Amino acid sequence: MLPRTRDCFEKIEADAKLDYCLPAKGALPGHVLKHSYSVVERHLERASPMTYKIGYTHDAYCRFYNSKYGYCTEWRNRWEGMVVVYASPDTVSASFVEAAMIQRFMGMQGCKNERDGGEGVVQSEDGPFLVYYVFRSFRRPSNAPLLMGYGSA
Repeated sequence: MLPRTRDCFEKIEADAKLDYCLPAKGALPGHVLKHSYSVVERHLERASPMTYKIGYTHDAYCRFYNSKYGYCTEWRNRWEGMVVVYASPDTVSASFVEAAMIQRFMGMQGCKNERDGGEGVVQSEDGPFLVYYVFRSFRRPSNAPLLMGYGSA
């Protein structure tokens, strides 16, 4: 386990606006992508119409709540939550998964990504590096859970 892993995921588990649904440990790249796509697709089926944006970070809690660049400060989009779909010990794997997800969903109704992806986090931190999507549903009641719980698919 990487030094920051426990802290990253404890912060996610303690926050009602953050969630994760990770592929099985040791999953091959093809399964990682299928899993990541299906998490977003299932959420779209349940909560559309919705807006969403895919990204990657070294700390989901910080990325969502940071007072300077956190999603919670974007009043225009009013993001409701964040779901982590992949965790990697390095930025290369995370950036590839992020880019593949953006390529899959960019241009679809509700997707707010405008660039190809893979250009955010630099290897200045130790892993894990997390691929996520933030969302705002226009249908889901505000007290409904984000997903069905924490953990692996």
